[in-house]
Amino acid sequence: MKTISQPARQLWISAALFAVFGLQALSSATSASISATFQGNDLGEVSLQDAIELALERNFLVRVEKFNPQVAELGIQSEQGIFDPRLDASVSRFFQERDQGTDPGTGLPVASRVENQNLDVSLSGLLPFGTTYDVGYDLGNTRGEFNNFSDDYNAFAGITVRQPLLRNFGYAENMSRIRVAQVNFDLSNWAFRQTLINTVTNTITAYNFLYFAQQNLEVAVNSRDLAQRLLNENMRRVELGTMADVDTLQAASQLALREERVLNAERLYQDQKMQFLALVTGRIENLLEMDIQILPPPPQSYVASDTLQDFQKAIQNRPDYQQALLDIETREVLLARDKRRSLPSLDVFGSFGYSGTGMSVGDSNSGIGDRTFETSTIGAAFRYPIMNRTASANRVSSMLLLNQAELSLERLKQVILLDVDAAARRIATDWERIAAAQKAREVSERALEGEEKRLELGTTSSFVVLRLQSDLAEAEIRELQAIVDYNQSLAEYDRAVGLTLEKNHIETASP
Repeated sequence: MKTISQPARQLWISAALFAVFGLQALSSATSASISATFQGNDLGEVSLQDAIELALERNFLVRVEKFNPQVAELGIQSEQGIFDPRLDASVSRFFQERDQGTDPGTGLPVASRVENQNLDVSLSGLLPFGTTYDVGYDLGNTRGEFNNFSDDYNAFAGITVRQPLLRNFGYAENMSRIRVAQVNFDLSNWAFRQTLINTVTNTITAYNFLYFAQQNLEVAVNSRDLAQRLLNENMRRVELGTMADVDTLQAASQLALREERVLNAERLYQDQKMQFLALVTGRIENLLEMDIQILPPPPQSYVASDTLQDFQKAIQNRPDYQQALLDIETREVLLARDKRRSLPSLDVFGSFGYSGTGMSVGDSNSGIGDRTFETSTIGAAFRYPIMNRTASANRVSSMLLLNQAELSLERLKQVILLDVDAAARRIATDWERIAAAQKAREVSERALEGEEKRLELGTTSSFVVLRLQSDLAEAEIRELQAIVDYNQSLAEYDRAVGLTLEKNHIETASP
């Protein structure tokens, strides 16, 4: 075994101490920077409930998704416009001059002239059962050689109605677009609710991760301070001649490693803080300079769950299941429409009105008022497509899509049941992990205390104490991780059951 000389040992110790103090200076500078930022923080102390409220108010995704229900509601109004009456009006003047040959007496060319002026006004529209109507008024005036260019007004006022009996008949066809738009509105509301649920869950996750990073940094600093204290005591014992230099070297080496861990913990804290701020703020400018202090998450108690009961709650509350139900409703509407469109066309139609004539507008309109001349039409029209392949293919396609949506709903129910069951088991496991990690941490604390006393008596070595210090730090991290995982499991369970908003006392309009 090679023996290290006294000058070499001193050189190794000096190098280790130099590395330690250099890392300490860098860590202190980072800590000082963090402290300075905290003194001028923007958001101050924030609790978990505060963070959720900030996210719902300021998160970009929530603000973007909030437009979709409004757009979908306007989509309903747009589709309802197919039943809006339409007013049409037109004014025209027709003039024609034709060659009538030559006058036998004079031999000069003779021309015939006809002048016609016309006014048409009508109000037309569509009714939900497919009925089309047209209420109109027509006024015309024709002049020419045949009446010595005198005014000859003809007026007509009446109504024309056309009613489909097969194709294009009924609500299934004429209300289908409105019903689909209404379903889309409900879908957008459920989608927005899902966005709120995801945002709340993500905020809880980010909050707990930031709390873990914050406590992880504290554990790293405490572990470093323990190594620093042991190094100081060892150096004092070496000076008194009661300890070998190798114990000092071991403490210095371990201190350097723990300084590195502090730097990594500080970086993790900064990363988690930025991710958290991005969730709860709607700012871009000065985002990197912002800071926040979070309070410890509220203590949690064990939550017992009944998978089958909570599965029924999930069926009622989960947006994805409700959206699947609405998808089936849309498919049913489209299938009913396509069945109607595959039928042949049979329409009945009729018109009824009165006309009047006269040398003036008043005379012709008086004829309408007196109901002097009656005009009526009644008839039917039938059209049968020989192949009708397009309509038949659309009908079968709609039927298949409906079957597909129904099977997808059954599959989703299975997925939801497994989600709820897995989330419930995670809660039970993580709760047991907390108790086990807490016990391990307490044992590590007692073991370290006993070993430190033995070190003072000279019955153990610094190596053992340093190892127990590391064991204690790891036990503290495992306990902290178990607590954070349990909080996260509760949030994921609420999302699986669809009760995130209710559990966090968030009221929204019912989709």
